[in-house]
Amino acid sequence: LYMCAHPGKVLNFMGNEIGQMREWDEKKTCDWFLREMPMHDSFEKLFMELGKLYTKNDAFFEKDYSWESFKWIDADNNKQNLFSYIRRGSTKDFVVVLNFSTNAYTNQQFGVERKGKYKEIINTQWHCYSGTIPNEQKQTCQAIKLEKHNMPYMIEINVPALGATIFEVRHQKPKATQKKEG
Repeated sequence: LYMCAHPGKVLNFMGNEIGQMREWDEKKTCDWFLREMPMHDSFEKLFMELGKLYTKNDAFFEKDYSWESFKWIDADNNKQNLFSYIRRGSTKDFVVVLNFSTNAYTNQQFGVERKGKYKEIINTQWHCYSGTIPNEQKQTCQAIKLEKHNMPYMIEINVPALGATIFEVRHQKPKATQKKEG
């Protein structure tokens, strides 16, 4: 997930999409038989979902080398090993949270730029990816007008151990102003 969601072009070698265990070798075919194993099959499903997310949302590929499409939320949380950032798109923004720790965190707060409803769209610890969280337990939360991480709003989410999650928020259209007659 980190490789697909961070700025810059995605660099993956053949076999990464199935979690190949040996180094890629141009003289050999990929170990496609690994897809018969549940963990490798699950990883391929995650890889396919990330590919769909990447290609369908300009936040991940437009303005890739500009700060317009990327903003750190928290790049300095070395105590919890949590790193978070926003990928900005034309109609949606995405909050990416990476947990490099063996600890899960409940009610973890993150600053966000936009008000609105944040919906979890990928969690690497869902059962469908051989994780520990049932797929039905997708998180949603409403941004609260409370400053956090130098941003005007805040969301509170659960972060899985050794996992990553992506939340999406749609841009809200500005309210039309009414003209006064007379």
